[in-house]
Amino acid sequence: MKTTTIKTNFLLGLIVSLLIFQVGCGDDEESNEATALIPVILSISPTNGAPRDPVTITGTDLNDATAVNFGSITSVIITNTATEITTTVPEDASTGKISVITPGGTAVSVDDFEVVIVGAATVASVSRISAQSGENITITGTEMSTVSSATIGGVEATVV
Repeated sequence: MKTTTIKTNFLLGLIVSLLIFQVGCGDDEESNEATALIPVILSISPTNGAPRDPVTITGTDLNDATAVNFGSITSVIITNTATEITTTVPEDASTGKISVITPGGTAVSVDDFEVVIVGAATVASVSRISAQSGENITITGTEMSTVSSATIGGVEATVV
């Protein structure tokens, strides 16, 4: 019986040793492939602008960006480093998030970038908050000569 027990223990030990050797002998060569890191947008300057205006995006792991999007509209990348991208506001952009796409993933701005339309009317003040039908309300601001229609409370108003 001693012979059988010794042979069984020896075989079991041999199998365990081979398994440990197999697991421990993986490929020890270092990989030359770099792991792409996930980009992060830390700031955008300025936070608003008109089409064709320059915009600087600051962050981490921005290098090798393949696209910068203002909403769903892709802009042109002018310069690109690991910490900074310079681009311009695309023609058809609208107010919304900016995203940077790299091999490591996509970074999205926390705040919206406000697209300013040059020549659009901006309201500076309203003469009164309420009025009876037929009464005038005066709205002042910039580029008011470009206004051709207005609605108040969802009702079409006459521009005079």
